[in-house]
Amino acid sequence: MAREPEPVQQEAARQLAARDRMAASTSFMAYLLQAMVLYGHVADGVLWGWLALLLASELANCVLAVQLGRHTGDPAQRRRWGRWLAVALFCSGSSWGLVCLMPGLHTQHQLYMFNVLYLVVVGVISVQNLCLSWPALMAFNVGLMWPLVLAGTVYPVLLPLALVATVVGEMFMVQIYGRTTRHLYLQGMRARVATEALAEELRQKNDDLTHALAVIAEMADLDPLTQCLNRRALMRHLQEPVRHQRFGACFGIVLLDIDHFKQINDSRGHGVGDQVLVAVADCLRSHLRAQDCLARWGGEEFICLLADVDGATVQAMAERLCRALAATTILPPPAELRVTASFGLALCRPGYALDAVIDQADRAMYRAKHSGRNRVEA
Repeated sequence: MAREPEPVQQEAARQLAARDRMAASTSFMAYLLQAMVLYGHVADGVLWGWLALLLASELANCVLAVQLGRHTGDPAQRRRWGRWLAVALFCSGSSWGLVCLMPGLHTQHQLYMFNVLYLVVVGVISVQNLCLSWPALMAFNVGLMWPLVLAGTVYPVLLPLALVATVVGEMFMVQIYGRTTRHLYLQGMRARVATEALAEELRQKNDDLTHALAVIAEMADLDPLTQCLNRRALMRHLQEPVRHQRFGACFGIVLLDIDHFKQINDSRGHGVGDQVLVAVADCLRSHLRAQDCLARWGGEEFICLLADVDGATVQAMAERLCRALAATTILPPPAELRVTASFGLALCRPGYALDAVIDQADRAMYRAKHSGRNRVEA
């Protein structure tokens, strides 16, 4: 696993832990079957001691597999618990292989060879569960086979050459089958990890695109200088049923035009004119309620939509805006600059034509201009 990308190593460790945990918790069926075959042919104490040793080693395997599964995301911990698991698997394999050294069994050649064949089958089956970790697979199978080699020395009448040949053949099968199976599993993991990475990249790009489209839509609705709604977005807010949902059945319209704005542009430059527009928008926005709406109507004109109001409330709010704007300092001393605006207002009631109400506010604004500016007219 060392040469594999980190996500593949994590997935391989996760699967190794899950498979070894399952094998450790179900292997009792295999060695209980083997114990039933051995019952009556070896001493009861030896048989029960062998079963107890197997149970203890499999319990240790299960505990270590759980620990490995919990630490797959940490490379150092993963290696640490992987090494301990390999040690435990060697002990487990050794416990299983010790059946070949049971006193009295060597005199029963057919039963002895049945157990040897049983160990070979167990070793080959272990490839399926342990091939994702070569050290773990080899540790378990070396543990299975070394008692056979020792048995050939202790009991020479059992044809040691045949036992050695069995060991060599089993290890050879494990090598071939294990490498092939590991290669196939890792190939599948690489493909799955690559697919998940591609899917995550596509999700991220989709999120980025969705965010970009939302930003574009927002920018399309905003005046780039003042960051108020533009005229098109405001008219969309005024369409049914949006306006009733946001502003209620009865709402106020306040239309204002900055006084002497052309003179400011001519005398102080368009840069200062832009500062005036931004400052006016900020002032108006700071004095409106959350449910109200501010838009740049065009040029130096702004329009405020006041939600759920009556005529007196519209008048009072427009006068407050007028006073606040007159008190706002656009440029600090010594180039001090203050501006005023002329306000026209109208109340849009159910059944009123929207265009007519806006025209009413527009006419009121021009009356404020002709009546001396810096004032509110209805």
